[in-house]
Amino acid sequence: MLNNQSKVVIPLRILEQEKHLSNCDFFKLVEEYLRKYQNYMLVRIEDGLAVCERGGQNG
Repeated sequence: MLNNQSKVVIPLRILEQEKHLSNCDFFKLVEEYLRKYQNYMLVRIEDGLAVCERGGQNG
């Protein structure tokens, strides 16, 4: 099985909002940020990085 995971740095302006949001709302905020990364699906957030699965069409 191929590993299609990528890590995306979450901008500081978004990370700073984590302390004011529930875990669910913060996850949604990061998902919204990741919309500009086509075919990236957020799996988890760790150490300021969005760990994503890359999907979609390949060629």
